[in-house]
Amino acid sequence: MSHFSKIVTSITKEKPLILALTDFGLFYRIDNCSSDSKRIYVYNKLHDSKDFIFYFDWDGYSYSLIADVILWSLDMNFEVFLEKLNQRYAFHAILEQSQYNGFQEKSYHVMHDGSIKLVIEKLSNLYS
Repeated sequence: MSHFSKIVTSITKEKPLILALTDFGLFYRIDNCSSDSKRIYVYNKLHDSKDFIFYFDWDGYSYSLIADVILWSLDMNFEVFLEKLNQRYAFHAILEQSQYNGFQEKSYHVMHDGSIKLVIEKLSNLYS
């Protein structure tokens, strides 16, 4: 018996979310339900349109994660996945905003404790 749980997140940007999902090797399909709502269905396999693992529901402000945590089917438990997803989302959101502000990624390294050390640098203006 399925029992879906709704987990409110602070995820507000689609592109960093999609990049975070692909970091895990997951596939997705975006459905625009209406002008104010959309869903991002997440799959283990490409083109497995009927067996999604979970989905994100956009309410106009942020995404909520909808999943059956009892029948969770990924290799890591749900809480660990959610923590790592938030970390990868933040990483991609920071990179996106940094690039918008004229910075570029110089390097990044995953530390022993699982945190990410990101080094960015300001792009030099070639015409100055």
